Amino acid sequence: LRLDHMRRLTDDTGMFQFGKYSLPDRSNGYCVDDNARALLVALLAFRVTGNSEALRLASIYLAYMHHAHCEDGAYHNFMSYDRVHVQEEDFSDDCIGRSLWALGACWQVSPDQGARKLAREMFERTAHLAPKLGPRGKALSIMGLDAFIEGGEVPGWAREMLESLGRDLHTMYQNERTDGWRWFESELTYDNAMLSLSLMKAARRLEDESMMDAARESLDFIEELCFRDGFLQLVGNEGWHQRDGDPATYDEQPIDAAAMVLAFRFAFLCTHDRHYLERMRESFSWFLGANRLGLSLYDFATAGCRDGLTRDGVNENQGAESTLSFLLGLLAVIDLAGESLPDHAEATAAIG
Repeated sequence: LRLDHMRRLTDDTGMFQFGKYSLPDRSNGYCVDDNARALLVALLAFRVTGNSEALRLASIYLAYMHHAHCEDGAYHNFMSYDRVHVQEEDFSDDCIGRSLWALGACWQVSPDQGARKLAREMFERTAHLAPKLGPRGKALSIMGLDAFIEGGEVPGWAREMLESLGRDLHTMYQNERTDGWRWFESELTYDNAMLSLSLMKAARRLEDESMMDAARESLDFIEELCFRDGFLQLVGNEGWHQRDGDPATYDEQPIDAAAMVLAFRFAFLCTHDRHYLERMRESFSWFLGANRLGLSLYDFATAGCRDGLTRDGVNENQGAESTLSFLLGLLAVIDLAGESLPDHAEATAAIG
C-alpha cells in the first residue's frame, strides 16, 4: 500500500481531478466527487497502517468538501485551480451519493472527534437529497447510511432511509428483470457492481432474504457477462451494454474493476462461498495485467493507476478516479487477507 501518487495529486486545497501522465493537471482543478473518494481511501488507509500522513490527507479532503458544501446540502462540485467554484446547472447524483459514503465512513472510523462531528453535520444536511437520486446515487447513499449507522448514536431516520432506498433499488430490479436480463436498468453503464453491492448491504442490514437473493442474482449476472476467456473484461464506455445488444469492448475503466472487487468481497463475507473470494482476487488482478491486453494499469514506479484500458493500449494519464479506485480495491483485498486492523468489523463495514 503506497500513497505516493495520492499525495502527488494533492495540494493544500484538495485532490486534483486529473493527471497529465504522472503529474497533476492543474488546468482542470478539483471536484467534490474525487475528494470524497480520497477521504474514504485516506481513512481506510489510516485504519490499515496507522500512518499519520493518511490522517493528515483526510483532513484536507474533508475541509475541501466542507468548503464546497451548500446550505441546502448540495455541493459546488467543481472548483478551478484559482479556487473559484464553477457553477453547474444541477447537482450530480454521484457527487451527493459519494459524499454520503465518505462522510458516513468518517463518522464511523475517524479517530479525530472534530472531523467526526463535522462529517455528521454535513451528512445530516445532505441526506435528505438521497431519495431524489438515480440508481447509482441511491446505491452510494446506501453505502454511506450503512457506515453512518455502524458508527452508532444515529437518529432513527437513518435506518428508515436506508430501508426506503434499498426498497427502491429492489423495485427497480424487479421491474427490469427478465430471464435473460437480470439487472436494475435497461443498460449496463459504469460502476455497475456498486448497485449489487449496495443492495446486498441493505439486505443484510434489514435481514431481508428476498432482497439478498436479488442482489446476488444481479451480481451473478454481471459476473457471467464480464468474466470471459479466464479474466475480467469490463463493459466499455464507448457504447456501454444495451439490453439485447453486445457489450462495448473499450474503454474499460478502473472504477468498474474496483466495484467488482468490493462486491465480490462483500458477497464472500455474506455467504462464505470461496467462489466469490476467487472472483474478488481475479477482479483486482485486472489492474495488474490480467485483462484483455495483458497490460498493467498500475504504475509501480509512481504508485498511480492509469486511466483506462483502450482499444490497443492503456490511457497513460494517472488521474484521481483511477488511482483511488485502485487503492480502494487494494485496501479491500488487504483487509480480507487478514492484515492487522484495530477493529476488523468496523473497518469492514466502512470499506463495503
